Amino acid sequence: MPEASSRRTPDPAAVQAHVERLVPLDDEALAGGFSDHLWWLTSVVTADGEPVHDISDDELAEQAAYRTPALAARVLKAARRAQQSVRETVPRQVEEDEQAWQRRVRRYLSHLEREEVILQTVLAGLKAQRGILMTPRNPRRRAEHRLAQLNLAQDLPKGTIVELTQQEKRAAKRR
Repeated sequence: MPEASSRRTPDPAAVQAHVERLVPLDDEALAGGFSDHLWWLTSVVTADGEPVHDISDDELAEQAAYRTPALAARVLKAARRAQQSVRETVPRQVEEDEQAWQRRVRRYLSHLEREEVILQTVLAGLKAQRGILMTPRNPRRRAEHRLAQLNLAQDLPKGTIVELTQQEKRAAKRR
């Protein structure tokens, strides 16, 4: 996005108006609106980084509305679904070759990933206000825990897999 858009602050009344319009929508309509809006934001700059058009104050307010506490969780789910169905979300234009379409898809996905990080931060902040500290995802630890649970359900003494995993971690640190 152009630098100027990141420095402007949306009008709170306009953001609230967008929130009031978006909250009653069902999940599918909200996801469609979010995908369209994000696709439009992706088109603000070319692949070379040249601005095509400016972001209006209303569009900036809509972007902020999707990030509000009232919508963040639903929009995060929509962003994750959009990543899984990118072929339907980013249609190929008639005169567009495969490479140009792939570049557009990569730009769209990078905007989607950026938005996902922002939404996760908003949700983590909301939980932190309630006294719950959200830690970043740790797939290895989750996998180790799942493996431990599966193995503990069998005839292994409780904690055997966890101890072995910790020993492996200590050995890896020594290397």
